[in-house]
Amino acid sequence: MNEEERIDDELIGRFLAGEATPEDAIRISDWIDLSPENKLSFNKLEMAYALKDQKLFKAADQTEVWQSISEGISTQKTVYSPLFTPLRIAASIMILCSIAAVAYFLTNGTEEQLSQISNDEIFTLSLPDRTSVVLNKESKLVYPKEFKGTVREIKLSGEAFFDVTHHSDQPFVINYDDEVSIKVLGTAFNVRQPEDHASIETHVTRGKVMMYDKSSSLIIEEGWIGIYDRSTKKLSLKKALTENELGYATHTFVFEDTSLKQVTDNLGSSFGVSFVFDNEKLKDCRLTSSYQNKQLNFILDVIAESLNVEYKIKGNTVFFSGNGCL
Repeated sequence: MNEEERIDDELIGRFLAGEATPEDAIRISDWIDLSPENKLSFNKLEMAYALKDQKLFKAADQTEVWQSISEGISTQKTVYSPLFTPLRIAASIMILCSIAAVAYFLTNGTEEQLSQISNDEIFTLSLPDRTSVVLNKESKLVYPKEFKGTVREIKLSGEAFFDVTHHSDQPFVINYDDEVSIKVLGTAFNVRQPEDHASIETHVTRGKVMMYDKSSSLIIEEGWIGIYDRSTKKLSLKKALTENELGYATHTFVFEDTSLKQVTDNLGSSFGVSFVFDNEKLKDCRLTSSYQNKQLNFILDVIAESLNVEYKIKGNTVFFSGNGCL
């Protein structure tokens, strides 16, 4: 790119809206790399756009993108520039989206499908590509016997934690209840719907993923949660305060001045038990402790000793009693 070439605000606006072609995205990336002034100008426009649209990016029409890519194959030039800039990642995402859509209908549609359903148990399984999955209770996973083509696509209902095996040429796509999809190359994250079923959440613990539906997309980085609102069809981000809600899969809990009510909520969903407080004031007791790969009885013993409470287990119910709170 000639150093004198200018990139107008309209082109940058199309990129931020997800409407630029992959070629234009690379042009913008090269322009940004030319000078600190260009980078500053882009950052200002990017910030303004993020504040306006809450970091949502409209997804380009996959059919048009695929057609554009196909028509441009014979005329593409090799571009030498820094790898893994945000704009190049965005351009790659557009290409992967289009390829994935076509590949699915041409190849995956005829593959033999397997399913795993969890009712009252938590299942751990390994997919054909060695991706590790922890399927929470009352969940269902459908996947092919063998991943073929250019995309690894599965279907999920309920909740599951994924540690995805990295394949740069074969992205991993989760289709959740035919409403929203999650696309990755290799990372670890959790997908679930809260108890009210009003949304679908993707909690990323390592790497980066893209969450998208037919009209918009959202990039979720480590330590963040992407939320798809089922009523408004909108995507949004929120910071993940802890990873304790993933304890059913990670077997790790870190409590820092956490109320006993919150502690028992996390333990209950992870171990499949409910808690009853004989003294409601016990719910406000604060606990600071951490556990990794510990049994429920061990954790309850530590809580009882730390907070001066007593507990009894009857079936799948834990009863707390006493004055508590040392």
